[in-house]
Amino acid sequence: MSSSHFAAGDAVEVLKRDDGSSQLTYYPAAVLRAPAKQPNTILIEYQTLTNGSIPAKELVDCGSVRPAPPPVSWAWFKVGDGVDVYSDGGWRAGIVKEILENSKYLVAFARRSEGIVTEQCTLRHHRDWVDGDWFPPLAPPLLPPRKRYMEEPKPGKIMLKIKCGRGRTETVLRKGTRVEVRSDDPGFEGAWFGGIIIDHEGTDKYLVQYLNLLNEEQTAPLREVVSAGDVRPYPPETQPVNCYKFLEKVDAWYNEGWWEGMVLRVDERLNKYMVFFPTTKDNIYFEASSLRPRMEWLNGKWVKVKSGEVNHKVTKPGSGCRKGVKVEVRSDKLGYQGGYGKGMKVEVKSDEIGYQGAWFVATILNVPRKDMYLVQYDNLLTDDETEYLEEEVDASDVRPCPPEVPYNRPYGLLDIVDTWYNDAWWVGRIIRAYREMKYTIQFGTGEELDFQHAQLRPHQEWSDGKWSSVPKDWKF
Repeated sequence: MSSSHFAAGDAVEVLKRDDGSSQLTYYPAAVLRAPAKQPNTILIEYQTLTNGSIPAKELVDCGSVRPAPPPVSWAWFKVGDGVDVYSDGGWRAGIVKEILENSKYLVAFARRSEGIVTEQCTLRHHRDWVDGDWFPPLAPPLLPPRKRYMEEPKPGKIMLKIKCGRGRTETVLRKGTRVEVRSDDPGFEGAWFGGIIIDHEGTDKYLVQYLNLLNEEQTAPLREVVSAGDVRPYPPETQPVNCYKFLEKVDAWYNEGWWEGMVLRVDERLNKYMVFFPTTKDNIYFEASSLRPRMEWLNGKWVKVKSGEVNHKVTKPGSGCRKGVKVEVRSDKLGYQGGYGKGMKVEVKSDEIGYQGAWFVATILNVPRKDMYLVQYDNLLTDDETEYLEEEVDASDVRPCPPEVPYNRPYGLLDIVDTWYNDAWWVGRIIRAYREMKYTIQFGTGEELDFQHAQLRPHQEWSDGKWSSVPKDWKF
């Protein structure tokens, strides 16, 4: 898109110099129109700047306007990365100087060497719009760790050592090498956790510092001495896979690690997959972004694992299965008209007084009747607060969890959003937007409350077996 060919409704960012400083800031805006009598100019409406109580409008030069960068989910950063920091309604360029605890970063600007501390949700990778394209180029993001507690050392070189007497190749990993460690703890068999080699312990053990696990005090990354047989180099980065096949072997990102499993059911409409884990005998649904193709480290190189058999309950003929392949047979069907499967994450609507319209996240435990589900809530406890609440709910009050929609840019006035409040999602409308990505939400009851950007998600409606977005004038 050329900077001189914006159309009405395009999401853009406008470059402005802050008053009294040399700091340049990009402010989110939307194109209203291109005046015919003033070439190379466009009329825009800011999303975060106001004129009194209404969004500010301005006629700006096309040279100071660029398209809004596409949203990127799961952004993570390391020391030295060029980033944009969202502050005071706009994006300012800086550099990551230090990685702090609780997903916070120290970012320095050109004339503020002391830097500022900011949260991960207010950062994005810095890119420039050059000759109609982004630089650095946009690339499909890979699924990163959910938490970052320290800067990762650069991967060290891998040295291969041949031991002829044993007839196989062993991999000796140097200090600083990024690795994955296999767990043999009960309940965690088949899971691989990311780590860094800190030191060697004898000839057959390593001291490893985990990337996403903390010590018991929750104050520092967990360190552990592990057997060399339970350590492998970190798998090579590959392009994300948008579609997995029935019986394909995969790794699923779950509980801060990659778990070995196999696809047993494919939901093409929502791009979700039911993955069976042989070690725990669990079936859990995942989106494609939470999966990766299974690879094995064999004889000093990575080998893609082919699809195989599932040693499970009974044989189900048809459905494209090879003769003799064993899969689990359910009495319920995946189709949403026919019901939801056990183990599937769903949202349950409440009809209790004071909670009408709230959606609580839960897991299907059983299907006692065709029109009922037994669910266990993710965030509600029993009266004695000793375990998670389970109850039977009507099928009409159950829907699948909506797909995640990355939304790293600010929301606009009157946007319809879901708000995380009192352990549930509540639909509301944004009636005021502030700096630092804060908003006032008005609910259907007329109540108004303030929330942070991270507590919101775009509202979607589940109708006729599919999700759809809603306009600003949608009634709720």
